[in-house]
Amino acid sequence: MVTLLAARGHDDIKAVVLAAAPGVPGAEMVLEQQRLALARLNLTEADRQARIDLQRRIQTAVLTHGGWEGIPADMRNRAESPLFESRLAFDPANVMPKTRQPMLILQGALDKQMDPANGEKLAALARARKRPAGDAVKLVVLPGLNHLFVPATTGEVDEYAALPDKTVGRPAVEAVASWLQEVMPVRK
Repeated sequence: MVTLLAARGHDDIKAVVLAAAPGVPGAEMVLEQQRLALARLNLTEADRQARIDLQRRIQTAVLTHGGWEGIPADMRNRAESPLFESRLAFDPANVMPKTRQPMLILQGALDKQMDPANGEKLAALARARKRPAGDAVKLVVLPGLNHLFVPATTGEVDEYAALPDKTVGRPAVEAVASWLQEVMPVRK
């Protein structure tokens, strides 16, 4: 989100790397993340749906600055913030056309926080930009890496603490380094 906003209309930024970034509007992304989290809990389908419905009501209240009736005060206090509102309102489809830089999109194949399908969505948005920027788009989905680009087995958040290696995986570092050399070659 911040990367796209910073790059928009700034020619002094020469290349953009989006790592585990959303390819959908923020409100949709938050609902998807909640669905993923709820799927791991021992809840009935009705309970899951009730929580998603509540989340939708909260998001609508945040974005419209009204409609908080029936929403618990503690949830309102956590949700009613400029940061959360900007996260919900952000839509990469609105910002992407204003970026002209070559773009590398990285997704960990085991990412359970940001569905790897977001990479495809971002790549499609980036390729739809006016030429030549749309030509300079590369999507790399890294097998065996989680949301943090750390080697993992399942990619689940509860696995993080047990991972023996908590450093960014070499494939992620190499993907960024080789791509930067490709799009911004060193001049001699």
